[in-house]
Amino acid sequence: MIKKTKRKKVIHCNLSEIYTSVAFNPDIVVIVHAPKSCSHIIYNAWLNSKRRMLLNYNGQVPDVEDNLFITGMTDKEAIFGGEKLLENCIANVVQYKNPKCIIVASGCAAAVIGDDVQSVCDKAEIKYNLPIIFIPGSGFMSDQTKDGSLLTTSYLYKKFIKNKQPIKDEQSVVVLGLNRLQLLQWELLELKRIYGYFGYTNLLLPPSGLSVEELTNISKASLIGTYAPTVEKLKEYNKFSNMLSKELSIPTINNRIPLSIKETYEYINTMGVLLGKEDVAESAIINEQNLLNSNLEKYKSIFQGERCTIALGHPLRFIQIDELIFILKSVGFHINGLVLLNDLTDSELNEYKNYLEKSDCGLQISQENEWDYTEDDDIFITSIFNEKFKRQFCFRRKRIGIGGIKVFLEKLSIITTNNRSLGHE
Repeated sequence: MIKKTKRKKVIHCNLSEIYTSVAFNPDIVVIVHAPKSCSHIIYNAWLNSKRRMLLNYNGQVPDVEDNLFITGMTDKEAIFGGEKLLENCIANVVQYKNPKCIIVASGCAAAVIGDDVQSVCDKAEIKYNLPIIFIPGSGFMSDQTKDGSLLTTSYLYKKFIKNKQPIKDEQSVVVLGLNRLQLLQWELLELKRIYGYFGYTNLLLPPSGLSVEELTNISKASLIGTYAPTVEKLKEYNKFSNMLSKELSIPTINNRIPLSIKETYEYINTMGVLLGKEDVAESAIINEQNLLNSNLEKYKSIFQGERCTIALGHPLRFIQIDELIFILKSVGFHINGLVLLNDLTDSELNEYKNYLEKSDCGLQISQENEWDYTEDDDIFITSIFNEKFKRQFCFRRKRIGIGGIKVFLEKLSIITTNNRSLGHE
C-alpha cells in the first residue's frame, strides 16, 4: 500500500484476462507462449474466477475444462528462440484436443527475445486447416488501455464475422466489456431490464462462454452497448464499438453502462434519442424513478434513526459520493461525518476536499488521523476495509443501474439487523 506519496500506476499482466475471457468457450483452446510460471498465475486467477461463477450461477456454468496450454519456455528458448517449441505445442494440441479454434497469446519473454509468433500461427493455420489466432498480449509489456477481453473480442470478430450485413435481429444487443459469467445474477437481470424497455430481450456478451458458431451471431445484433472499468479503457472500447457500428450498420451507445442513478437516467435518455424512441425513454425514466422511490421507502423503517459515518479510501473518480449521501439520508440515516482515509494520496485528499466544499454536503469532513473513534455505535459505510472500525459495511465501488441501489440497501440491512460487519458487499 502506498500512502502519502504519488500513487504508482499498477501494471497488470493481461494474459490471465485473455484466457478467462474464453475459458468456458466450447472448442476454443488457448496456448500461452511463455515460461511455466505464467501458467500457474493464469490458472490460479481462473480458479478464483470459476469459484465466484459457480456460486453466482448455482454451479450451472459451461462444462469446459482442460483448454489452457503453455509452451513452457526455458533459458534455452530465451537464448536460441522459442518458435520451434510453439510449433510443437500447436501440433500436440491439434492431435489431442481436436479444437475448432486455437488462440495463441505471447508473454513477456517471447516479446523480449523477438519470437515471430504471428508467422508460426499463420503457417500452422494453413497446415492444419484450422483457425489459429495470435493475440499479442505480451504480459506486462502490453498497452494497458487494451485489456485482455477487448483484445480477444476484437481478434475473434476479425476471424469469424464474415457476413457484415445480414438480416438483423431487432431483439439482440451486443454488450462489449462484460464477462457474462463473472456478472452477478442481479447485474445480468438489471441489464436485461434496462435494454428491455426498448424491446431488446437477447443480450450477447462476447466472448465469454460462446461457441464458435454463436460468435457469428454478433453480426445479427441491432444495437451495441459498452462497459469499461476506467475512462481510459472506455475510449478504446468506444473506438472498437464505433468501428463495429460502421461495419454492421447498427447504432452504438457511447455512454458507459450506467453505474449510478444519474447515469441510469442519462443512459435511457441517450438510447431513446439514438433509436428515435424518446417517448419510450420518458416512460422508462418515470418507471425508474418510481422503482427507486419504492426501494427507498421500503427501507426507511429499518434504517430510520440509525447513525453512520462515511469513510472513503478510493479516489473520488471511483465513488458516487453525492448518490451515497442521498441514499443514506433518504432511508433515514443520520450521517455523523465523512472520514478521508490514509489510503488516499495528498492530491486525492485535496480533490475530495475541494469537491465537498463546492457541493455543500453539510457534513463534517475529517482525515483518518483526526477522527474520534469513540462513536462505537456508528456503522462505518466505507469503500475499503479498515481494521479500526468496529462495525463496517464495505460497499462495492461499482454497481449497475437502480437495481444496484436495492442490493446495496439489502446488504446494508444485514448490518443493522444482525449487528455485524460485512467486509465486502
